Amino acid sequence: MTHESPKKSFSEKLTQFFTSSRKLLLTIAGILIGFLIMFGIISLIHTTQEKNAVSLFDKIESAFTDIQTKQYESSQLTKEQAVAAVFTDIDTLVKRYPKSVSSLQALLLKADYYIQEKDYAKALDTYLQIIKINSKHYITDIAKQNAAAMYEETGNIDKAIEMLEKLDASLPKDSFLSKNHILFTLGRLYEQKQDFQKAAQMYTRLIATGANDDWTKLSQSRIIALKADKKIP
Repeated sequence: MTHESPKKSFSEKLTQFFTSSRKLLLTIAGILIGFLIMFGIISLIHTTQEKNAVSLFDKIESAFTDIQTKQYESSQLTKEQAVAAVFTDIDTLVKRYPKSVSSLQALLLKADYYIQEKDYAKALDTYLQIIKINSKHYITDIAKQNAAAMYEETGNIDKAIEMLEKLDASLPKDSFLSKNHILFTLGRLYEQKQDFQKAAQMYTRLIATGANDDWTKLSQSRIIALKADKKIP
């Protein structure tokens, strides 16, 4: 006569599962704990690096203010020495924390200094450095627009147009930069190249946005002028 074993309750089955799978569950738990610890360490390192980057940027920003107000003279330094020191700090910041916002901000300050000194070639090199470091940050969009201006200042209209056209194509809709300003500048640069048809295209695109700003009004006046001069039909 066959005796059927009594059916096990759910709690008994669950207990048996945990007992038989104890090693596996402990291994999984250990792996999860390891991942959590690793994530915590990475987050801590990132936070520490960001704080260090911000601290160094604050020092750089303060140094540029001192240069503008000639505070370096109280330390018996020449302007050249003070500038060399702050540039060294910028190089250190970019080398240690290249992807940080602080690095990009510091390079913007460096480019601004070169512009004040009318050294447009070095300002251009600095903007291009920003673009190379991080091609998709909002600060990079500023660098692209300013790089185009520096290309124009150094007489390279074709490069200025190329930079602005790339910016026009990639600029997010929610960007704080004025797309109308970019379009008007493109139109103006094409006029300099005597490409009046292309200039008119840029002005027409701007007018078609329906915006009621100065760039639209300027574009409308340029269309009228180009037609009056018989540059466009």
